[in-house]
Amino acid sequence: MEREIHEVEDSIYRMLLRLGRLLLEIFVLSMGTGKVGRTLVASDGSEYRYVGTCPRRYLAIFGEITNVRAHYAKHGRAGAFPLDARLNLPEPKYSHVLQDWLSSKATESSFESVSAWARRYLVLKVAHRPVQRVVRDCTEEVEEFMESLPAPPREEEGSVLVHTVDCKGISMHPSDRNKAAVKTEEKPGEKRMACVARGYSVDPHVRSPETIVKSFFKNSGSDMEKQFSRPKPRHLL
Repeated sequence: MEREIHEVEDSIYRMLLRLGRLLLEIFVLSMGTGKVGRTLVASDGSEYRYVGTCPRRYLAIFGEITNVRAHYAKHGRAGAFPLDARLNLPEPKYSHVLQDWLSSKATESSFESVSAWARRYLVLKVAHRPVQRVVRDCTEEVEEFMESLPAPPREEEGSVLVHTVDCKGISMHPSDRNKAAVKTEEKPGEKRMACVARGYSVDPHVRSPETIVKSFFKNSGSDMEKQFSRPKPRHLL
């Protein structure tokens, strides 16, 4: 049976996705269930007892697999799963890689479009609501992530600290719109403002009055910029 090359290309891609899921399953099986004995001693000295295994769904970029992990229990406390900690499993079933890809795509388009992209290119059935939850959960980690960043070396910083904020109107679902907002013909209240902030340091851009005047003229502006290039921002956040 003759096949066109694009059909073969698409078939190979889908087989690679299945192969990736198989390899990921082999890796998880090689890690075992995480059982460490009949009891588990937590960092605070609490002792948990082994009660069996418990499956957990995990949705990776290759597809869904199931992790079978040892379950330790203690009365009055949530269960403990050593394998979860060993593999650094996320709280939701979506893998860290998948969450990264979905949230990155969501910055460029709507949640529905991201869901359609996942179905087409990853062959994953991800509804738009889970995508929305993934993005919301990512925003909750921003502050903790920023606090974890080490301070830049002092000698690498510029002498001027810059903080800039830009706002963009984002179209909202009717249920999420601000009902108390004043509505006009130009602004019917269908959008809410999203703020993006950045911070960096830079050295002063010293220019003479003559240079500033010449920069207003298009013919000479580009030449002047080449001679007096602006200092580059450092350590953008």
